[in-house]
Amino acid sequence: MKFKGTTALFVVLVGLAGWVYFTDIRGREQREQEAEESTLALPVDDEAIAEIRIEYPDRTIIGGRSEDGVWTFVTPEGFEADQGEWDLLASNIPRIERDETLTTEAGELERYGLENPALRVTVGMTDGATHQVLFGAQNPRKIYNYAKLASSDDVFFTPSSWLRIFSKEADELRDKTVLRFEQENIDSIVVEGAARLAFQKTEGEWTIEAPLVAAADQSEVSTFLGSIAFARATGFADSEVENGLDSPQFRIALHDPAEDVDHVLLVGGQTEEDGGDYYVRDLMRAPVFVVNDEIVTKLRRPLFDWRDKTVASFDREAVTAIELKRGEDRLVIERTGDDWVFADGRVADRSAVAGMLNAIEFERASAIVDSPGSLGSFGLASPPLEVTFRSGSADVLRFAFGSDVGEDDIYWKSPDDPAVKTVSKDVFDRFDVTMEDLIDPGI
Repeated sequence: MKFKGTTALFVVLVGLAGWVYFTDIRGREQREQEAEESTLALPVDDEAIAEIRIEYPDRTIIGGRSEDGVWTFVTPEGFEADQGEWDLLASNIPRIERDETLTTEAGELERYGLENPALRVTVGMTDGATHQVLFGAQNPRKIYNYAKLASSDDVFFTPSSWLRIFSKEADELRDKTVLRFEQENIDSIVVEGAARLAFQKTEGEWTIEAPLVAAADQSEVSTFLGSIAFARATGFADSEVENGLDSPQFRIALHDPAEDVDHVLLVGGQTEEDGGDYYVRDLMRAPVFVVNDEIVTKLRRPLFDWRDKTVASFDREAVTAIELKRGEDRLVIERTGDDWVFADGRVADRSAVAGMLNAIEFERASAIVDSPGSLGSFGLASPPLEVTFRSGSADVLRFAFGSDVGEDDIYWKSPDDPAVKTVSKDVFDRFDVTMEDLIDPGI
C-alpha cells in the first residue's frame, strides 16, 4: 500500500511540474517573445530578404540578393557590392524599434515629415511580399524620429539611430577591395617604377631578383604583400578626374601560378597637388580607388630595407669549438658535455660562450657593402680579430672584424660571403676577450 501511495504522489508531482512548465516557464518565454516582437517595426526574416531599396527625395539605391546570397547593385548600375555592408543592412531590418504609437488623422503626415519622408526603406522578400518603412522628422527633443509602415496609418517613434543606420550613400555600400588575390598563392612580385624591384618565392622563401640578387627579409616582403591584400579604398574617383593612371608611378604585378595569372595594381597620382592619398586601379576592373599612402611609402624605402640583414646563418648546436685569433695568438675553447673548457682543462663561463653564439645568431647588419673591392679599406686585409666556429675538425663558420665605422659599429666579413657587413661593436666586444675574461668565476 505504501508503494502505491508513493507512485501516486510521484505522478501528481510530475503532472504539477508539467503544469508549471507550460503555464509559467514556457508561458513566460512566449510572453517575453511577444513583448519583444511588439517593440519591432518590421519583424521579418532577414535571411528571406531578396532586395533592399533606399530612397531619398532625390535619389535611389537598390541592392539585390541572389539565391546563393550574393549581393549586387541594381541602382546605380555597374557598382561592385560590399557583401558585408549589404548583409548588415539586411540584418538590421528586423531590428528597427518602434516606441510609442501616435494617433493620426487624415492630412497629419506632413506634420511628422512623412508626407515626403527623408528616407524610405523598402524590402522585397523571396516570397514576393514587400514591406516599407518611412522615416520622417525628428521629435522636438531630437531623440526619436517619426516613422510609419507603408501598410499602416499609425505613426510611431523610433530611435534616431535607425535613420542614421539606413542613411547610406552608394559609395558606402560599394566593394572597397583594391586588389583581389590569395596572398599565400603569390610566388613573385614585380614592381615597375623609376626602378625595377622584383621578388621570387621558392620553397616558401623570398629572394630579391632585381635590382640585385640577394636574400630578402621575409617579414618585410610578407608585410608588403599583406598591405596590398588588405588595402581598402577610402573613396572612389570620378571618371573625369585627372588620376595619373595613364602613366602610373608604379605597376605592381603579383603572379599566381595556380591560376597562371598576374594580379596587377596601377598606382597613379595623388589626390592633391601638394600630397594626399593616391589613385589606384586593378588592371582587370573599372573602378578607380583612392587609398592611403601605405603601399607607396613601402615602395619608396631604400633597397636595404628589403634585404635579409642576418649576419650569418649557422647551426649553433653543431658548434663544438670556438677559436679566437689575434695575429699569431690563438685561444681555443672546446665543448665537453655541457661545459666549455680550455686546453689546460680550465672551465669557461658558459654564459659568456652562449653570448658569443647569440651575438652572431641574432645580430642584424646595419649596412651591407656588396662589392667591397679592396678589403684593406675596411681593415679586413689583416683583421685585428678572426673567429672560427668548428664542429670537430670541420669549420662551421669563419668571420673577421675590421676597422671601426663611426663610434658604434665595426666592419665584419665572412669568407663565405662576398659582402662586407656593418655590425654593432657590442658584437666585437663579445669576442675581444682573453682567457681570464672567460674563465668561470664560480669554479
